[in-house]
Amino acid sequence: MEHDITYSFYWASIVIEFEAEGEIVITDEEKVATEANAVKVEKTEFAEDGTLTLNTTPVLYEDVEITWTANGEAVPNNVLNITLDKVEQTITLVATIKCGEEETTKE
Repeated sequence: MEHDITYSFYWASIVIEFEAEGEIVITDEEKVATEANAVKVEKTEFAEDGTLTLNTTPVLYEDVEITWTANGEAVPNNVLNITLDKVEQTITLVATIKCGEEETTKE
């Protein structure tokens, strides 16, 4: 008598390793594009004076540099100090992502 047997496997995590011939080269352009896609700042509203710390740590590539400007001015130490006025303010944040000679900005 023939029986069909089905096997199921469930893993909490899995590591897949492979070997490739030659060296895998990731260009500076690819690194910048990857890190630019990962840069995010959620819309934030302040009811009182405060600070907003902006992330400068790359997600994957340590040789990528991330810097910030707020309304065209450099953000010292990547900490934006928010001082509320009596009128509503909008601050435009721009990240500059750079690796080697490749650079892009993300608003």
